[in-house]
Amino acid sequence: MGFNRPIWLKCVVPKLGFRRVISTLDKKLDTDPVAVDKALYWLPRLMPKGDMTSAQALRELQDVFARRKDDAERLAHSIKTVVETKTVAVHPLGKRAGRRNAEIKF
Repeated sequence: MGFNRPIWLKCVVPKLGFRRVISTLDKKLDTDPVAVDKALYWLPRLMPKGDMTSAQALRELQDVFARRKDDAERLAHSIKTVVETKTVAVHPLGKRAGRRNAEIKF
């Protein structure tokens, strides 16, 4: 796109304030983690210089995001391990059953 940072973030931070943006992102962690991840990439560049409270709020949000991401990755790995260790039997559903028309039983 050619933008150094998302234009919406550049416009929103000065209007709402850095800590309010952090608070909004914190509320979006569960529903839109991808957007939060992208915003966390750019937010340090938009943080007011010398504002220790904003810096602390950003660090806390980054920590919470990192913990949730780690938890999700561990869960995904556990699920993958369980699925890979199951024995799979494929039974055709009819005379002309192909690869797409099969019932998979665990």
